[in-house]
Amino acid sequence: MLQGRKENDPEWIKSIASYVKSGETDKYKKQLRELFLEYTREGLKPMEAWEKAKEVLACFETKR
Repeated sequence: MLQGRKENDPEWIKSIASYVKSGETDKYKKQLRELFLEYTREGLKPMEAWEKAKEVLACFETKR
């Protein structure tokens, strides 16, 4: 459950927040979000879905 305070957020929320601040392009962020949501719908835990989405996009990495 999100508590609204950094120290209470799950690790996957902290990871996503950090990544969003990283300056990636909006197109890349949208692709990452879509993959994350797809993987969570398939039953992966949020952190697993997040890591898998990043790994999949890294395989197709081009200049952003």
